[in-house]
Amino acid sequence: MTKFPKLSQKLILEAKKGYHQFMSEDLIKLDHEKKLYDVVGIQIKTKAHITLNNLFEILKWRQPALPGHFKLNNEKRVKEISKYAYKTQDEEIRVAVLTLIKGVGLPSATRILSISNPELYPTYHKMGWLVLKKWNFLEEEYGLNTNKWIQYLNSCRTIMEKYSISGRELDQILIATYLKHNLNINLQKFVPLDEFL
Repeated sequence: MTKFPKLSQKLILEAKKGYHQFMSEDLIKLDHEKKLYDVVGIQIKTKAHITLNNLFEILKWRQPALPGHFKLNNEKRVKEISKYAYKTQDEEIRVAVLTLIKGVGLPSATRILSISNPELYPTYHKMGWLVLKKWNFLEEEYGLNTNKWIQYLNSCRTIMEKYSISGRELDQILIATYLKHNLNINLQKFVPLDEFL
């Protein structure tokens, strides 16, 4: 087994290219991701809240089968919860409040944050955690709680600042690095991303 690569500028450039090669194999997912960041994210940032339609688009991004309790939301509930989340300056409260929306767990809450502010937020997933652990930015095991998210976010922001990259770029780098170096997957071959998140 080859040695896991160290974080470097060269690896960042390789992983960015690898992510785009990987995603280009599924143009529907690539188009959906582009729409989320280029259209939906701007709508959310401008309004400082999400709509039920925004939520639907975000949840189906990496989770094609929507949770059944998603349907228990209404426009008013989603708007009120997300407005409150965007007003607070506390990162732990922000993500916890978003999970009050039915069908939104911690990973989905971080997707909402990343889509609306890709400069500051990566998404939270096990692949990213495992890569950060290999790079010695995290020591503990992955978990789905706000304390783990804050550890993950702080580690990501350290890397983002050092290498002058956005949260969205780092997310792509983490996914591509995991897929290429941990699973030894050729990025030219398509592997459904949802199997790993």
